[in-house]
Amino acid sequence: MKSSLRTICLLVVAGVFLKGCIFNPEVKDPDGGSGEYVPPTSPENLIKNLAEAYSRKEIEPYARILGSDFIFKFQDVDVQDIGLDTWNRDQDSTGTAALFGTPLVGTINIDLIHGPSEVSTETFDTVVGEVRFIRINPTFLDVDQIGGEKAGTTYRVDGDIQDMFFRRGNAAANEDTTRWFLFEWRDLPDPSGTSAAPGALQTASADGQGAVQTLSWGEMLHRISEGAKSEN
Repeated sequence: MKSSLRTICLLVVAGVFLKGCIFNPEVKDPDGGSGEYVPPTSPENLIKNLAEAYSRKEIEPYARILGSDFIFKFQDVDVQDIGLDTWNRDQDSTGTAALFGTPLVGTINIDLIHGPSEVSTETFDTVVGEVRFIRINPTFLDVDQIGGEKAGTTYRVDGDIQDMFFRRGNAAANEDTTRWFLFEWRDLPDPSGTSAAPGALQTASADGQGAVQTLSWGEMLHRISEGAKSEN
């Protein structure tokens, strides 16, 4: 009887251990994030972590996705309004932190549709080794503003394309070579032309409450971050 009880206890302990180990790679973020994040060992995993960080509004897990050489390229239509054609890593992290941290923003809903990563046919002078590419097509992102002059507005990115380029960690820069980094992100317009024009204000959201404003991802980031600054 004692032997049977001991066997059962060992099996239960083993089951708990395995559930949180290699057979369940989605683990709590070790740096304090509350979401479920996967190891950064593939470009696909970085996309999953990016979406998780957005939905949870957690800046630390998001920032760890980006390489030190990261750039975000705005759509051509946004460059004049924003005054820049790219953001570097610090600018992007600061803008995203403002989006995640401002009390003006409520729920963020995100859905990034993509296939497996591919070896990029482009070459990058600053990257040593293989570059992999993922196209997000289509993009869906809803950001609900709950405070300020635009309270009740949902900012929507719908149908646009995000081209993302990834590299492994660089040993010469003391980076972990077993993990991947996102080093270039290109925000591109919907090629079908069926999405609402950027900045278009629709009559109501899906639930019939509030307005929906269609923006590019870059313009949404810029607008929310600037609004957050003005509130401080």
